[in-house]
Amino acid sequence: NLRVFGLMLLPMILAMRAIDLWQAGRGERKRILASAGIFAAAAIAVVYIIHPHYWDNPLRFIEGVRVMSQHPTITPNLFMGEIHQSDAVPWNYIPVWFAITAPPVALALGAIGCVAACWRAIAHPLAALHDREIRFRILLLSCVVLPVAVAIILQANIYQGWRQMYFLWGPFCLLAAVGLRALAKGGAGGCARGGVAAWLPGWVRGGAARRALAYGAAGVGLITTLTAMAALHPHQQVYFNALVDTKTPDALGNRYDMDYGFVAHRQLLEYLLAHYLDGALRVWPERYNPLILPQKDRERIVFTGERDADFHLNPRVYYRHGLPDPPTFHSIRAYGSVMAFILAPTSAAYRDYYHAEYADVEANGTPLAREYFEVYIHNGLLYYLNADCEPPTENPNIRIFLHFFPVDPAALPADGRERGFDNADFRFNKHAAFFDGMCIHKQPLPDYPITRIRTGQLAKGEVVWQSDIHLAARAAAQALYESIAAGGYGHPVAQSGFDVYLRGDGLAYLREPCVAGDINARFFLHTIPADPADLPVGRREAGFENLDFQFADYGARIDGKCVAERGLPGYAIERIRTGQFVGGEGRLWGAEFAVGQ
Repeated sequence: NLRVFGLMLLPMILAMRAIDLWQAGRGERKRILASAGIFAAAAIAVVYIIHPHYWDNPLRFIEGVRVMSQHPTITPNLFMGEIHQSDAVPWNYIPVWFAITAPPVALALGAIGCVAACWRAIAHPLAALHDREIRFRILLLSCVVLPVAVAIILQANIYQGWRQMYFLWGPFCLLAAVGLRALAKGGAGGCARGGVAAWLPGWVRGGAARRALAYGAAGVGLITTLTAMAALHPHQQVYFNALVDTKTPDALGNRYDMDYGFVAHRQLLEYLLAHYLDGALRVWPERYNPLILPQKDRERIVFTGERDADFHLNPRVYYRHGLPDPPTFHSIRAYGSVMAFILAPTSAAYRDYYHAEYADVEANGTPLAREYFEVYIHNGLLYYLNADCEPPTENPNIRIFLHFFPVDPAALPADGRERGFDNADFRFNKHAAFFDGMCIHKQPLPDYPITRIRTGQLAKGEVVWQSDIHLAARAAAQALYESIAAGGYGHPVAQSGFDVYLRGDGLAYLREPCVAGDINARFFLHTIPADPADLPVGRREAGFENLDFQFADYGARIDGKCVAERGLPGYAIERIRTGQFVGGEGRLWGAEFAVGQ
């Protein structure tokens, strides 16, 4: 019942019993065969007993193993302050989660038990074939190490802590008992066999002192763990030990997943029931079965869609990614970090908060693209805004693709280096705020320098819209505009669809105000030299050099204006013709002017 990796225990235990069978006498062999048979039969029977899904068709077990070992769920994990997809978590994901959520004394005793388990086996390898206790210790160590090693090697799809591998805890506790015994006892049964005594200070090598130290440490560890869990009640499942920062407010919640099992939803419902004494409570999402509540309270709870709900019940995981939390109606904390909260989306506070944020981004943010969504950078975040947004219930699957291209490809996570970009795709409706027909979503930018952002929307596998945002080109365009505005390019040499400026060996284009349609058409740029011999051979018959270009290759649209600069040839130019055209339709505008060189 504790995930497919737990099936490894069955053959491992039976393999150990096979060694016992090989060494045993005739009378004992019958007992070993009987016990092994009972164990195997009981293990298989219990699997069916605790899985009603298999009751009407036992063969579903095979399908269940296949699905659970290759399940398709891909979900983001907050781990050590970074987001990792479940199919690409770091190799140390399980070891770290194990280390920070196990009682410290248990970890220490377990480590000693691991040493004791293999010390004698390494020093005298053949002894393991004859000493049943050594074999049992090796079995315990294998039950802990091998599943983790297999998960790392196979890059198993793991998420939300180490809950898929809780079966490790049983054998690890037995290893901790081995470690406790190694500390507490001497002679053949304890330290001599484990090789631990030599490591201890001289004053505790005596039997009584050593036992007092060992059992005292175990007792203190038990008391402190129980005390910590009592303080966390009723959310003792959020226990973390002193290896992580549990003192600084919000530090833990910004580094690790907490209430991913939605356990706190019961408390959220009880809070609403206590503060709203009459009428139905329309809540979203349906993550908690209220059957444990009294009947009169159950009748008042109505699970609805997101748009119809009076209250949103959210685990902190929904608003992770290092982003600030929205205004909350009520929250539940553990270790000073928000683990779950209630939003009141119909409240004035909710609307006012997002109206103010929307207006702040529009007024002070840097616009990157204006498609179905307006895309901005503001305060180190990437924003998606829409003033006329479809309700999520009418369009529930708005999938946004978001790719970050770094300056240095080595800065990419390991899973993104082959494709050349960091994939941060998301479902808009799951993470956005909807209010008064508007919507807003914010996404963190990578902590490494990026040159380009590619984003857009997918629907049924088709691209609805797409924007390639070249940040370096935007920075250059901003500097160019500031130079033009400061008079660095003088007066325009032509004013038509764009104002055209000439300075040195560059031709600048400026249109203000400007919309996306103003730059979609191709630009033509023809230079007529003072000496026709300066033209490339293939252009001498035409009499001009063709430098046509797409606006996006030489400029950018920023803050409601479009600005670009195209370099000119090094020879003396007599005249320039430039403008925009659409193939098959002709020119949209054009200008011709003398250069005077």
